[in-house]
Amino acid sequence: MRLRPFPYSALTLLILLSKPSPAFTTQMFTSTFLRPPTTPLRINLLLDFDSTLTTSDTLSTLALLPPSKSTSTKKWSYFVNAYLEDLQANLPPPPKPKEERGVTMVKQEMEYLESYLQIETGSVERIEVERYFAGLEGGMLREWGRKVGRTGEIGLREGWWRVWGWLLRHQEEERDGGGKGKVRVDVKVGVISVSWSKEWIRGLLEGGWELWKETNRGKVEVEEGVGGGLRELEIYANEFIVDPETGLTTGQFSRRKGCRGLWTAGDKVEVFDEVLALWDAERDGNGKGEEEGKGGVVTVYLGDSSTDLGCLLRADVGVVVGGNRELGETLGRLGVRLVDGMEGAGRGGDDEEGEENGWGKRLYRVEDLEEVLRWLEVFERGEGREGEGKILGGVKEVE
Repeated sequence: MRLRPFPYSALTLLILLSKPSPAFTTQMFTSTFLRPPTTPLRINLLLDFDSTLTTSDTLSTLALLPPSKSTSTKKWSYFVNAYLEDLQANLPPPPKPKEERGVTMVKQEMEYLESYLQIETGSVERIEVERYFAGLEGGMLREWGRKVGRTGEIGLREGWWRVWGWLLRHQEEERDGGGKGKVRVDVKVGVISVSWSKEWIRGLLEGGWELWKETNRGKVEVEEGVGGGLRELEIYANEFIVDPETGLTTGQFSRRKGCRGLWTAGDKVEVFDEVLALWDAERDGNGKGEEEGKGGVVTVYLGDSSTDLGCLLRADVGVVVGGNRELGETLGRLGVRLVDGMEGAGRGGDDEEGEENGWGKRLYRVEDLEEVLRWLEVFERGEGREGEGKILGGVKEVE
């Protein structure tokens, strides 16, 4: 296994294990989640942050912020080295492939990912005991994120700003239904990250927008509202606990339920389901769920690592960003076919070539988000939906 120069994909350093991981069943990954979208066009887009929306992990950069305020005598390298030693000494081997792969292996893979918990527990305890992140003032995380984004120290994936602009324009629009009247375009978007924190993430995006805007001014049409829309982006991440009396961080980390936060692949699936249920309820409350039935929602998830495994498999369209080796090996053990590009995405997800494994699930792989934008544009025109024309999706096939 390739060891990373900082804690495993931020896998999260926030772990105090108190309850078993969510149960994973075959039913979670059946065709229930593969219904083809119909009009009105409704899209749920959820994506990971580190190395999915960004071009690299961000934790090591975030860790440069505290030293001027922290009471800790330890350098960040102390926590990194201790973590890597634990990882080498205690990480169990991955599951062995079986003849009968597919959904029968998903539970084993998810249990394997949960085996990181004991290692993560040691990491978070060291960081909390040393109070490494204590003493940060309100607003400091967001400002640090803006600075890092403006300088380009952490880059964002090519195509992200065009995707975000498309999403903003389509969150509440009516489009021409091609002689069938106006058809609602209903888009919801959110970030699910095991990293810290929503203010850091939002600040980094705001700084990245400022950099992109200045770099591209005069070259492309820049929509000023794109940056402002970041204030409304739904972000689900771990948080630093703040002392209400001093307004400073305590060095402790938030928990979602009991002693668990948003730390693992299983936790991500829980949040994934919660967010989709919330969005369904919002649509029902606004009367949108009753229009032409409650179907017609396609859920897209973008991720880059094994922490995203459950969400990628649960989504109607699972998109792997980049070429993470560990995730590729995991998908290979599961018999999941990883297709370069997004051709065919949105019409179901079954793969005839994979039927001999009793699975047939496939995911799509992209290097940047430009191809995601092309797929969204094709899908909007109805060419990516079953019964409404040819599915294009590939970069060379889209005008």
